[in-house]
Amino acid sequence: MRSFYVQFKAFSLTHGNAYNWIPETEKVFQFESKIPNDSPDGLGVKTQVRVQAFADHTLRMKFESSHLFHRINGTLELPAGPVVLKSLLGYLEETVLVQLKRGHVKSFFVGRDEPNDVTNIKRSFLSQIAVDISASSHTVAT
Repeated sequence: MRSFYVQFKAFSLTHGNAYNWIPETEKVFQFESKIPNDSPDGLGVKTQVRVQAFADHTLRMKFESSHLFHRINGTLELPAGPVVLKSLLGYLEETVLVQLKRGHVKSFFVGRDEPNDVTNIKRSFLSQIAVDISASSHTVAT
């Protein structure tokens, strides 16, 4: 598979002493985000994200059980159509390799043809867990 990596300014994946990435552990997060588009209400995603930490200072991140929907009037959620599902869901649920350096994200790797909107969702998730991970996750030993 051809791939490229996204390099961006490092941000911390620890919040004080509340959490450190411990090798050979796994955390599962609940994540919700809006995908920017031309609609005023937008396309949303609700998903679980499984993150596994490894001794080589990397994380493996996988979005699972993803649900794409159109939000109407800020409250009503309608399932996304099959064309949208096919074009975005496959990219969203691919495993992502995240490289860390001193607890900060150095880079992460996504598919070459992955849409920018999907890459931005993944970037958004990484920034969210840097801010506060305790309320949205649970740890599973691997």
